[in-house]
Amino acid sequence: MHFSRIGGKVLLIAPNLTYRSSSAAAAERIAVKESFAESVLWGFKVEAEENGRLLVDATDFFLRDAHGVAETVQATGQGSYRLDPSRSAITLDNTKNFPKNTEVEAILTFASEGAPHGQYVVSVTPDPHAITVREHTSLIALPEPGFKMRRFDPRSGFIPFEFRDYSVR
Repeated sequence: MHFSRIGGKVLLIAPNLTYRSSSAAAAERIAVKESFAESVLWGFKVEAEENGRLLVDATDFFLRDAHGVAETVQATGQGSYRLDPSRSAITLDNTKNFPKNTEVEAILTFASEGAPHGQYVVSVTPDPHAITVREHTSLIALPEPGFKMRRFDPRSGFIPFEFRDYSVR
């Protein structure tokens, strides 16, 4: 992902890395890049600017249901819930900033949109009308140029990264 400033906003963009071109021809690389959609994951309003540095309010970004908790709870038959912003907050005990990464933790409360509540929710919450979880977000700087990825090994337990290179025949 990368950030891109456009006017009074900073967009968080996930490029489409599934389709690419390793061609030496810039026009071919651009053609492939522009042929497949990317995703703007969030738009941050620029609140202040000083000496080329920007300040954005990322509160709503960190207080969103990034992991699809409400959707998962409903899909497993445990009831219908929605994120309740009035009962959600960024926790400062596990929120820290370092030179190459920022760590933010939020307490998110999901409120019931009615009965019935599933047996799992009832068994693990004091009040099945409110499920409160912690979600942690890490923003980590990419490695410096020259970084080489490890070759995928199925024994590693990581998900392989696959892509289609349109410049290879």
